[in-house]
Amino acid sequence: MTRLAEQRGVTLIELLVAMTITTILMGAVVFILTIFLNDSRYDTLRDQAQSDARLAVDRLSHDLRSAASTTATTPGLVSLAGSYDLAFQVVQPTGTAPSGNGANQIWARYCLNGGTNTLWRQTTTPSTTSPSSSIPDTSNCPSTSNQSALKTNGSPCCVELSDVTNEIGGDTTRPLFTYGPSGWTSTSQIKLVQVNVYTDLNPGHLPGPTPQLTSGIYLRNELAYPISLFTPTANPGAHTVTLDGSASTDPNGQALTYQWYNNSACSGTVLATTEQYTAGPYPYPGTQPFSLLVTNTGGLTNCFTYPSSVTIK
Repeated sequence: MTRLAEQRGVTLIELLVAMTITTILMGAVVFILTIFLNDSRYDTLRDQAQSDARLAVDRLSHDLRSAASTTATTPGLVSLAGSYDLAFQVVQPTGTAPSGNGANQIWARYCLNGGTNTLWRQTTTPSTTSPSSSIPDTSNCPSTSNQSALKTNGSPCCVELSDVTNEIGGDTTRPLFTYGPSGWTSTSQIKLVQVNVYTDLNPGHLPGPTPQLTSGIYLRNELAYPISLFTPTANPGAHTVTLDGSASTDPNGQALTYQWYNNSACSGTVLATTEQYTAGPYPYPGTQPFSLLVTNTGGLTNCFTYPSSVTIK
């Protein structure tokens, strides 16, 4: 009796089908893994861009909080207040101050080059004298005219942050810097700087823009003019006037000095230098104008003239 041949195994068609299915499954796995790895890489890049932006804003905030007035008698800490350009004097916290520059002041400038989406930080170096009140060259970003803002090899210093897209394509709707209080008309009135950073590693492509980073910095070293105010009280019969300047104040909390004048211009001969002063006697009957000049320890002054002459009694 003859036995039938074994029929176990797979046909060529079955083998091809199995290979095709396996290939599809392996391709899907590789595709999904590639997407996962790319997403992970993009997330890492976004996180790094956000971290870099945060460090740049922190450094700018530190500089602004260390800002110093350009001169002892001029209020205002910001010298250049542009939407993409900011300059001020700052106290350098490290290094030995030169003998003629005890505060160790330098100029600091932050500017955005919209063509390269690069935020630059340029500074001068401490000198043997306090920095000039004249702002260094800001005609270009970065400036190549100010030798103190160049590296030893002559190239501009220094890139603070890349891929800043506030001004990309000539966009003017996303200022990097805004200022307060609202309605300011001169840099001397600025007391707040707000930073708004938009970054995108590859505009129009993955990984996409990072979330907007915003921070507001109050200028804690800002000096304001003192407020001069006084009330006069005529002393009947004595033909004298008691002048009380205790209502004068200084927004900076600094001590005030007083200078009294018997005119309306805070000029000429100083009658007294005390907070309260009794002037006279004066011819009776008659009238007498008075004015008070107050000065704070920062050297800022303000003159107040009584609205009308005081009647002598």
